[in-house]
Parts: sequence; structure tokens; C-alpha cells
Amino acid sequence: ETDQLIRCALASLTERQRTCMTLRFLNELSVSQAAAAMGITDNAVKTMTWRALQAIRREFPHARTLARAALSDR
Repeated sequence: ETDQLIRCALASLTERQRTCMTLRFLNELSVSQAAAAMGITDNAVKTMTWRALQAIRREFPHARTLARAALSDR
């Protein structure tokens, strides 16, 4: 269920936001590394990450609860 939620959340983002979130959280790149990979500034990555997270929180208000439950099961 968590994997499906992540796929849906990423699908709801713009292509650039999706790329940014994938690089930062799935590929575990630093802000600087993601910025270099995308050809943008560190501040742009930070802003894009924040906006993507806000969009996900609006679209999937229950996501935080599910994520905490999934992490506590590990």
C-alpha cells in the first residue's frame, strides 16, 4: 500500500518536481547533487522540494499517517 501511495503521489507532481523528488529521496542525492543533475541552483531544488511536498500533503492528507505506520512496522 505504501509503494502505491508513493507512485500516486509522484504521479500527481509536475515532471520537474517528480525528477527533483526522485533524485532527493529515492536516489538519496544531496541538494547540491540534485541541483547539478538537474542543471539548477541549490535554492531552486530546495524550493521545488518544498512545493512538491506541499502539493503531496494537499493531495494526500492521510499520507503522513500511512508513512509513519509503515516505518513503525520495520
